[in-house]
Amino acid sequence: MSIRLALASLALMLPVLLTAQSGVTTDNTSKYIGNNRWEWTVFVKAPPDTVAKIQCVEYLLHPTFPNRDRMVCERGQTADQPFPLTGNGWGVFDIPVKVIFNDGHSESLTHHLRFDAPASAAPAGCNSANDFTMREHGIQEIGSNLHGFYLYAEEIHAKLASHFYLVKTTGAIDAKTFNWEKFRQASKPKKKSTLANSDAAAYVSVYAAQGKRVPMPVSGAPAAYFKDAQEHGSVHVVICK
Repeated sequence: MSIRLALASLALMLPVLLTAQSGVTTDNTSKYIGNNRWEWTVFVKAPPDTVAKIQCVEYLLHPTFPNRDRMVCERGQTADQPFPLTGNGWGVFDIPVKVIFNDGHSESLTHHLRFDAPASAAPAGCNSANDFTMREHGIQEIGSNLHGFYLYAEEIHAKLASHFYLVKTTGAIDAKTFNWEKFRQASKPKKKSTLANSDAAAYVSVYAAQGKRVPMPVSGAPAAYFKDAQEHGSVHVVICK
């Protein structure tokens, strides 16, 4: 290979290497504004020297949003929330994010929008130990001092009972990359009627209607309460002590 060709190949590879090493991630804040709606702000996160090299950030919102392709080229007023985009709505969704750098190369990410629970999320008689909003095919650690227990949303329905799997594993689960079928093939979890802390890889089916408290199939575990379910969209889960 000639020196000229080798240098040309290196030039083509350089943007890829920079993208892989940039360390840019995404995050969002949210605030409940009533009527089952949240106001949210999504932004990028990176070391200050990396943020200084970013020219613009492009966010692609859900198709239900008008002008869904939003380009943000202002760093904003908050140093720890650069290139922010604010919106509001009732459901969570994935946001494709394109980070464009001053030198012309770009990096593509996906942000999983999440909502913080409204203060009134817990029903009467439920002492909330944890609460979260999750989307269909999403997974969330249930907390409440139950380490290694995750709730996976197989199907979310507004009127019919939603279908979940309560999963117990000794390995960490990355919610951003989790795939239920790949997990079952790789971990070979056992289907059981109830789970125990000693289980290394096991799961139980859980069916829950909206507005109902459902005991979690774990010895000594709390119940869960499901509300604000959106058909094939998202649902809010409250873990009761």
